[in-house]
Amino acid sequence: MIIWDEYKYGKQVFESNSVNTKKWQTNELRSLIKYILSGDKNHTASDVKVKLDLCCTDEIKYLTKKQKTNIFNKLIGQCYDSEKKIKIIRDNNIIIYIDEIEKIKSLSNSNMELLIFVLLVYSKWLGLEWFSISKSDLQKESKTTNLNSQKLQDLLSDLFENEFIKSDVIKLDKHERRKEKIMKKQMWNIDWLQSEGEIAFEFHNYINFAYRYLDYAYGGYFECEVCGGMFKKTNKNDFSSIFCNNCKTEKQKIYEKIKKQNQRNKSVPMSQ
Repeated sequence: MIIWDEYKYGKQVFESNSVNTKKWQTNELRSLIKYILSGDKNHTASDVKVKLDLCCTDEIKYLTKKQKTNIFNKLIGQCYDSEKKIKIIRDNNIIIYIDEIEKIKSLSNSNMELLIFVLLVYSKWLGLEWFSISKSDLQKESKTTNLNSQKLQDLLSDLFENEFIKSDVIKLDKHERRKEKIMKKQMWNIDWLQSEGEIAFEFHNYINFAYRYLDYAYGGYFECEVCGGMFKKTNKNDFSSIFCNNCKTEKQKIYEKIKKQNQRNKSVPMSQ
């Protein structure tokens, strides 16, 4: 899972008191810690650990108190840099240039275009020359979950052979192997990123962000007026729709709740 904005995600976890995490997949808990510690109130480490214990709903929940304390102490320590300052990831503004769009569009394969666009955005967001991304995250963000593992690998190989990406495999040290439960990690590099030129578009909302490429290159996608995420209208003739399905559903629930409340109020007889 890619957490594009640790503050927003940490707030969501804090308010819901729940996070679906595993023993060695603790990005969610780090976001919660950073959110708590970046607030106006002064929270002690004990306060943070109480909240972490409350929010854990998976493997960590079943560890002993000592085991959980050790994990929580380690996570809290990881949320500070060497100068004891919290570094919290916020929704970075991403700039996409026309030259980058034209290069991607030259692939003439929608799945490959979406995959390389997500890799490009992720590289810019991280600001790293070489980076790794899980295949599950890549498929989720690129909207290519319909591809099986072999087809996905074939497309990535094609991108490599056509020099859209560079690839390398590194061996993990003992600590990383234990954390990620793999021996090696595939790294990617995109050496044609632009830092200047004619801008195609920019964004900092990562909800369905792959659709931003499709909308610019081919059209037919829209930005929700509530959440700011991108969506495609299910009914091509529905020109009045300005909300994505999730926000439309929430608005409908609110409307139905108000409607039922009004009906109950009308059914109550007036006192004599």
